[in-house]
Amino acid sequence: MQRLLTLLKYLAMFIGGAFVLSGILYAYMILGALGFVWTPWTCLTDVLGQTSSQAGHYFETSLTSCSGLGKGPAEISVFAAKNRRAKKALIFKYEPMYDGSRDAEPIVTSIDDRTIRISVKHVGMIICRSGRWEALAIEYDIGRVADEPDDGKPPGECPRD
Repeated sequence: MQRLLTLLKYLAMFIGGAFVLSGILYAYMILGALGFVWTPWTCLTDVLGQTSSQAGHYFETSLTSCSGLGKGPAEISVFAAKNRRAKKALIFKYEPMYDGSRDAEPIVTSIDDRTIRISVKHVGMIICRSGRWEALAIEYDIGRVADEPDDGKPPGECPRD
């Protein structure tokens, strides 16, 4: 009889522990879905730089990584806006080379009131790039692209919102 009571006591503790653990797991999943805790499916975005043109346009460069654990694909994006508070538009997006150098980060320079140049020494693959944004012409100075498309077509235009 004593062994049966001991067994029932351990079984009750096991079932209680399973309920507590499942409650914690459920809370973590809800908080993860709402973005309050880090999860393996969370994308992290870091702003790499900000600059403005002679005409007052604002440019922001950011790195977005959705790899979760370990190294995985990351994307560098360049956004343009009329000023710091205005809605940003994507003008250039690419996957960087994974050699650890800062040569994979773009440099945005203003040539004149109507033209900017985006310079990158080397990129892994170009996802999209725009030739114009509003009345602004965009020139590109890209040193080396490691992964060119097989069909030989240039990358498409970035989507406009």
